[in-house]
Amino acid sequence: MTYRFTPAEAVTLDYTHSRMGCDHWNTIEAGNLYSLSKHTQVQVTLTYQEAPGTGASAATYPNSNSSTQSQLLAHVGITHSF
Repeated sequence: MTYRFTPAEAVTLDYTHSRMGCDHWNTIEAGNLYSLSKHTQVQVTLTYQEAPGTGASAATYPNSNSSTQSQLLAHVGITHSF
């Protein structure tokens, strides 16, 4: 889901349920995208993943597996298009 507060700022919210064999993961992600100009954007994203089940571990791509059943990631980036 994306909600635009202004033409320059958007907030995103995403939920994903993934399954592979007997394992499954629940992931929720929230982000803020802000346009500094027509060609430059700054993005901040928080991702939380939980892997319920005995012996399960959280695993988000491209990061390695967590040593626990949950994982919290923070990403900050800037994009400039030509």
